[in-house]
Amino acid sequence: CELICNGDFEYITSTPTTDGQLANACGWVNAKTATTPDLFSTAGVNNITDIPCNLSGSLSAAYNGSICAGFIAKTTIGPANWFERFGTTLKSPMVINETYEISFYLALSSNSNKNTNNVAINIAGPSWYSFIAINTSTQTLQWTKYSIIYTSIAGGEDQFTIGAFAA
Repeated sequence: CELICNGDFEYITSTPTTDGQLANACGWVNAKTATTPDLFSTAGVNNITDIPCNLSGSLSAAYNGSICAGFIAKTTIGPANWFERFGTTLKSPMVINETYEISFYLALSSNSNKNTNNVAINIAGPSWYSFIAINTSTQTLQWTKYSIIYTSIAGGEDQFTIGAFAA
């Protein structure tokens, strides 16, 4: 059973028209103040949010459907601590001692000249959080699947965040 609603970002309130409109994807929020995680669409209306060509470069297609999200994991331009992440609330809280598979796909932007090992997920609840670093050092311009097995330690975890957690 999928615990994440709108995991493919296909349900939106409106087509993105500029950067920083990740919140147009129903249920998703920016999880780091003053940053601008992005939403890209094949119905994009300009070269900022369009798939295949947008402000991050080019990507042949979203992994599944017509929309995908993007975040900066590391930059050498602008503030040294600029990195982005976004999150959502799970459909239901995790159950203590239950094991879950967390899978997602990442692709490196064509405008990215550096790969990073700076991507992570955070699973949180009222009394516990788990920070899990993801080895993305082999990430390419193609969509790559990443899977993690997670066992709920405290139960009640209901928050999921993905992105960069340090510059």
